[in-house]
Amino acid sequence: YDGFDYTVGSTLITATTNSGFGSWTIPSFQSAGSTSDPLLVASPTWSLPANFPAATGNAIEYVGGGDDPIIEIPNQGATGNIYSSFVFRVTNPGFFYSFAKVATNLTSLNYTSCVYITKVSETTFNLGISENNNTTNAVFTTTPFNTNTDILIVIAYDIENAVSSMWINPVVD
Repeated sequence: YDGFDYTVGSTLITATTNSGFGSWTIPSFQSAGSTSDPLLVASPTWSLPANFPAATGNAIEYVGGGDDPIIEIPNQGATGNIYSSFVFRVTNPGFFYSFAKVATNLTSLNYTSCVYITKVSETTFNLGISENNNTTNAVFTTTPFNTNTDILIVIAYDIENAVSSMWINPVVD
């Protein structure tokens, strides 16, 4: 969990050290500091389901291309599922979230459960998920979502079968 309780106006990663706030880093085989992206901003007033706790902390804003900050988690083995969830608000389309494993040669990331945004119109977009970072493998929603609307995403990655799943605004009990 990361509540982004960091200083508004700072960048998530420090270019000179490849490290950042909390557990955020840039893998040693990638170069950091290519942009000031992502930038920490004041937390928006999220529209969360009624049974969710109140939002706390700040948020991050992706303002262009840039670094791929990560939080490392321990190796989960060869079987089982890993899950992640987040709330976001879209202003621009593009790839923006995934699980990733460090390649065995320790020189790159192998992306899994990549979440994509694709522009439908000036005010709508579709969401997609792929088990790798290839948009041709992504499965997209058929009903567009409106920009500036809060969306809850839950993703799962089945490690053994390399299958990604995504739930959009699921009912939470």
